[in-house]
Amino acid sequence: VTMYLFFGVAIGATRGSIPHVWSGALTAGLFYALNPWAMARVEHLGVLAGYALAPAVLATAVLAFRRQSRRFAVATGLLLAIAAVSPHYLAYVTILLVALLMWRLIRAGSVGVARRHLGNAALGVLAFLALEAFVLAPSIASAWLGRGLPAEFAAAATDLALGSSGSPWLDALMLTGNARWRAEMRPGGIGAWAWTVVGLAPAATLPVALVVNRTRRTVTASLIALAALPIALAGVAELPGIRPLLEAAVAGIPGGRALREPDKLLGLAALAYAWGVGMVAATVAGWGSIVPRRRAPLGAIPIVLAFVLVLVAYTTPAVAYFLWRPAVANWLPRAIPAGYAAVLDAVRADAAPDERVLVLESDERVPRWDATRLLRHLVTRAMPSLGTVTVRHPVNAYDVSLLETLADEDLADGVASTGAGRVIVARDTAAGEALAARLAGRPEFQPEATSDVLAVYRVARPGQPLAWATGALTAVAGYDPAVGRRGAAVVVDAAVGRCPPADPSLALVGDPALDRHAVRFACLPRQYLAPLRAGTGTSSDWQEADGSPAGLARWLAALRSANLRVTSQGYGLGFAWTGVPGQFVPPGTATFRL
Repeated sequence: VTMYLFFGVAIGATRGSIPHVWSGALTAGLFYALNPWAMARVEHLGVLAGYALAPAVLATAVLAFRRQSRRFAVATGLLLAIAAVSPHYLAYVTILLVALLMWRLIRAGSVGVARRHLGNAALGVLAFLALEAFVLAPSIASAWLGRGLPAEFAAAATDLALGSSGSPWLDALMLTGNARWRAEMRPGGIGAWAWTVVGLAPAATLPVALVVNRTRRTVTASLIALAALPIALAGVAELPGIRPLLEAAVAGIPGGRALREPDKLLGLAALAYAWGVGMVAATVAGWGSIVPRRRAPLGAIPIVLAFVLVLVAYTTPAVAYFLWRPAVANWLPRAIPAGYAAVLDAVRADAAPDERVLVLESDERVPRWDATRLLRHLVTRAMPSLGTVTVRHPVNAYDVSLLETLADEDLADGVASTGAGRVIVARDTAAGEALAARLAGRPEFQPEATSDVLAVYRVARPGQPLAWATGALTAVAGYDPAVGRRGAAVVVDAAVGRCPPADPSLALVGDPALDRHAVRFACLPRQYLAPLRAGTGTSSDWQEADGSPAGLARWLAALRSANLRVTSQGYGLGFAWTGVPGQFVPPGTATFRL
């Protein structure tokens, strides 16, 4: 629908036009909704919102300037606020709107017209800010009080999700940005070369439209430039000389996180391709048209039929056989098994207000009940009311691998160090099933509610987690809160455990062997799990170690401990330490960066 609107506005047919022009608009809308990139790559709700609304934002902005309409200016701000769910499209659509404003000001012709353009733009900005105030107000306050931008605006320099294809340019031109989609997401019986030709055909429509339709060459040329931006970015992102620049932009520029996954911006190229496909369709329809060239709308019936076609395509499994193989059609809707909700409801109803629950599931896992599904922390995102023990932020869980490193006799100590009274294991994968079986075989874990996808165990002797440290950290020798303020509110989840009787408290002391961002615990339990946590829950837990694997390695080398293990957790670096079974851990042998 939004692409249909954009096509009509861009071609100047909003008050009725020749039927074949609206045929082109329908073709553009159908391609935009049904092309492989939209149906396979748009896996996040935010990206889907930005992708779907980008044409409408541009269309209402054009109408606001063309008609000097305040209503369309406000509508542009409202639509942009909804599209802002995706930082990718917020950043780039904003750049496009600013460019459109500058172009209109250059062509205004008089001060009065320019003043009206600026006034309408201000109205659109105010409408946008009004809807986004719930995000902007606390962010501005945090920046003011914290003397700097909130850490949530940043991302780790190495936190990039780039493809590893040997032909990134080809992938980007086909709107896939991923060799898996290019090679596998094709109808059965069609060779890879034929599918590649089909995938490149939409890109070829843009130069064709530039040649055959002279009246809209400016729009076509502008959209070619729009398509070239994400294609070039996705194509060069993996080059040795470009990746460091991209990492620096992601980590150092506010809003640079929009560059973290360049292929998500291929929706802008899809918008341009849809225009080219629609223009070619309209031109071909016009060549053979016998309908008198009078201005008349196409009517609502074709639009409704096209919308129904798209709706059916997105909601029926038949599309898997029409476009792609069933094995990779992971975008198809699928009901989540009832075993998740049944177990979680039972835990939520019985858990005490201050009880901590340890959830063990894998990020980006493929469950047994659907070989094409990709789940991300399904359990903890469904139970935010419980005090879950977390790694990244309060809705994520430990990975099952954190307990896989422990021997059976050490499982109880490891879980006790988290302070959890219950353990929930997502047994929808082979690793989760194996861990659930191990816990069920230990007397320290009492089975409770269970289903085919989840298992719950009550911890017989839960430990006490370390309380969150606050202002006391500012007095630690060698710790500079002005530099490490992001960690000043949160230390680590660890238990006092078996500290020596002479010193039962957990002391924090400065460690001269390390830098000013580190503190050392005076005593530690023999077995424990301790994920390092950033004070703001960002993905860059190791920013003070310069956010790179090399910086982390330098810090770990100073620990001189054979009992240290580091694992990658989610999009950041999680920290998990376990003592070697049977080996005593003397006081003061582990240091944690805040």
